[in-house]
Amino acid sequence: MKIIFTLLMCLAPICASAQNNFAQNVYVSISTEAMMKSKDYEGIGANFQLGYKIIPSLYAFADFDGGALTYEKDGLKNHSKLSNLGGGLGYRFFLNDTGLSSIDLKASITTTLGDVDWKSTNYKAGAYLRLSSSKVAPQIGLGYVYCDSRTNGISSRGHVFASIGFSF
Repeated sequence: MKIIFTLLMCLAPICASAQNNFAQNVYVSISTEAMMKSKDYEGIGANFQLGYKIIPSLYAFADFDGGALTYEKDGLKNHSKLSNLGGGLGYRFFLNDTGLSSIDLKASITTTLGDVDWKSTNYKAGAYLRLSSSKVAPQIGLGYVYCDSRTNGISSRGHVFASIGFSF
């Protein structure tokens, strides 16, 4: 019994340190995105990314996008809902010695979930400027997404997007 107690007492600091390191390596990003008009489609949505820093500059993340598209069909404005899930990689370039301001380059692949109006696989790449902050950092981004359509009557298309949000 004393051996188990001694072993637990020795392992407790190691476990606490590992738990603290895990929390420091978690990556979270929440943002809104506006898509520029492409083939009469334009949209707005929200993006949530949850990931883990493999090394201080490289991270892998799960990517969830939700939003709505507007388009004109037969002279009437229509709306289409979107819901995508996938994953990606990001690389952070630090801009100063403190490591707080950075540019993140991200690439991801997502595919539609559930009962959505437009089924597609999306390939996204973008650059995001993280402004100086110790924990929660505001970020702005610009990128390109190619939507490979799997819905009859809607062609595949690419468009530029702008993003604003925060990450920690």
